[in-house]
Amino acid sequence: MSSWPLPCHINEYPKMLFELLHKVKSRPITLKQLTSQVAKERGLSEKWVINSLRPGLIYTGLAEIDKDGVLHLTELGEQVLRTRDYKLVIQSLIERIWGIREILLLLQNGSMTITDLYANFKKLGSTWEKPHQIEFRLRWLRGFGAVRRRERHYELTELGKQLADSLRSFRIEMEPLVREETREEPQEMQEEDSEPDHDLIKRGLLDIGRIEGYYVLEEYPMNRFRLDVVWKRVPTGNPVKVFEVQIKGNFYEALAKLKHAWDIWNSQIFLVTTEEFESQARWLVEGSFHEIKEIIKIINWRNIRRYGKLIKKLQRLRRELGF
Repeated sequence: MSSWPLPCHINEYPKMLFELLHKVKSRPITLKQLTSQVAKERGLSEKWVINSLRPGLIYTGLAEIDKDGVLHLTELGEQVLRTRDYKLVIQSLIERIWGIREILLLLQNGSMTITDLYANFKKLGSTWEKPHQIEFRLRWLRGFGAVRRRERHYELTELGKQLADSLRSFRIEMEPLVREETREEPQEMQEEDSEPDHDLIKRGLLDIGRIEGYYVLEEYPMNRFRLDVVWKRVPTGNPVKVFEVQIKGNFYEALAKLKHAWDIWNSQIFLVTTEEFESQARWLVEGSFHEIKEIIKIINWRNIRRYGKLIKKLQRLRRELGF
């Protein structure tokens, strides 16, 4: 989700936001009317202002638009206007705008430049071609006192450190990516060292699905996306299990596809990845994709290979026994 700076100087962010919330609360007003009013007051173009107000009020969850197009404060918006609590604003940004949480956690490791942050976001799978969206998010964090700038570097304030620490304390329970091997485990269960291969992992998922009795498909179309592997109960039905194999690259897109599959089909969703990139997937699920944090399963690619070998052996044994 894109962010956009408020139509004012960073030092005026709290004042500006509270004024906007007050305008919405004071009388019935549409987003277009509010845009025209602010654009006239600030001497800015309406196009620029609406791009600022939509994320600043709607995407943050502080206001909503009814069926008649009139803006209303949400319960959170009412609380922010009443208390003027900066922390509430930032927590709303953390929950609803991807990148806010990530910036706080990155800066917990030390001060960084825009270039440093941009490089880290690329590793997280960001498709932003330029660092503008990072700059916009930093404006919000600076405006509400969570981040400060020292020359070209950005660092957390005490408030920012408190928020980052609270984020660290919340972890998602996910399937462990590295299973402990025991001495009692047969030698054939031990995994040889090898590099993960996207196509081989997909083939393994297809094989497992067939043995389990599913109708399996790869590169399955979903709107403008294609899903790596899906399992269906019947050929004409919707996918009941959806898999994305992500061993590098754009985790954001992979998770977006899985979330969409869950939204439209209520499918069980699985992300297959590696030990190296598990933390990136976790990071994204804790942030932008928190809606699916109780739904998604994150699985080590080695466990897919291990399970594939076991189920094939079981299949052969069943045939030998005539079951």
